[in-house]
Amino acid sequence: EKVLGNSTEKRQEHATSVGKLYSFGDLSQEEVDHYLWADKLVKSVSTYRGNVNVVDFNGPDIMGTHTAHEIHIAKRLLSDPVELIATLIHEVAHDFGGDGSVSHERTIENMFARIVVSATKNVIRM
Repeated sequence: EKVLGNSTEKRQEHATSVGKLYSFGDLSQEEVDHYLWADKLVKSVSTYRGNVNVVDFNGPDIMGTHTAHEIHIAKRLLSDPVELIATLIHEVAHDFGGDGSVSHERTIENMFARIVVSATKNVIRM
């Protein structure tokens, strides 16, 4: 452990690392459409302008990761718009705090609220 590091931490690092990066040419039209929809929706309610990459993670349970200027989302999410938008908003909110922090949670809530208001303000009379 002194030389290689903690084995638990190493397993987590490996799980969250990218096994494969996809381009639009690697995706079905439905996957591209879902990606573009989610990207546009999130950018309409946030200041995030970084890259969102579609990947396979080395760990089967990882859905997304966030770094300073890049978000990675699991390709499998492109077939499920609910999980896709939930994961993308979660990762974008990391610009404001880590998992479980008040600022991270509040940013998630605020982004979803903005989406709901935007989607319904012309449908439901206030």
